[in-house]
Amino acid sequence: MHSNWKIWDLLKSRPKVIDEDTPSIVAIQTWDSFAFKIIKDKLPRENFTESKLYVKSGKEVTLSWLEDSFKSLGLFGNSESYLILDAGSMNMSCKDLLKEVDELILDGRYLFLEFTKEEELLKKIKTHGKVELLKVQPPGFWEIDKLLDFLCDELEVYLDVSALSLIHISEPTRRTP
Repeated sequence: MHSNWKIWDLLKSRPKVIDEDTPSIVAIQTWDSFAFKIIKDKLPRENFTESKLYVKSGKEVTLSWLEDSFKSLGLFGNSESYLILDAGSMNMSCKDLLKEVDELILDGRYLFLEFTKEEELLKKIKTHGKVELLKVQPPGFWEIDKLLDFLCDELEVYLDVSALSLIHISEPTRRTP
């Protein structure tokens, strides 16, 4: 399943990002690492074993680790959920293994893949029924006010009129005549 969102629409529609109907593999593509952090912080920890989401960098993921974690059952079972940051930086053999979604053992756990741009791996897996792609689009230049309002609400920050006007003056995306 593939969907495009603005970050404020995604979190309004899906406050916890995932629910019981969400597939086991969730690929999240964002334009900004802070936007991804906001989304990651909304993931409900109660959906993970011992309320833990294990995090790995794409560069540290190896083929043997992927095979041990997602292609075979461990001695005590595999119950951990993982987030792979910068999944596009994984080596090609790891990406090839993840393209074979049907062969992965994911019962009762999640695999989150974070991307910052369109990757071949994303194109391959996004059409698969066991994968959900959440593509979070950057705001348009006309949506900067909406983004600022969203961030203030999300971070629970109140900005008075003078602070808002200072932000508007210093904003690089605004063009003044």
